Amino acid sequence: MLRLSDQLSWIWSVARAAIIGAVVGLMAWFAATLVGGGDPLTQSILTSRYTIEALLLVFFIRLAIGPWS
Repeated sequence: MLRLSDQLSWIWSVARAAIIGAVVGLMAWFAATLVGGGDPLTQSILTSRYTIEALLLVFFIRLAIGPWS
């Protein structure tokens, strides 16, 4: 994600920040468990609400968004 960010250096920094904020904001709106500290996600894992595949997807999404934001 850092390399991708470096490749987008031609985009004005304020516009990049707005794009990142919009993506994280949309994720918070549609999938609130993917953003934030992770307490609701941990509780969902403990109650077996998610399948292993869904947990892997959430893991990789959070792994990608962290450095990018």
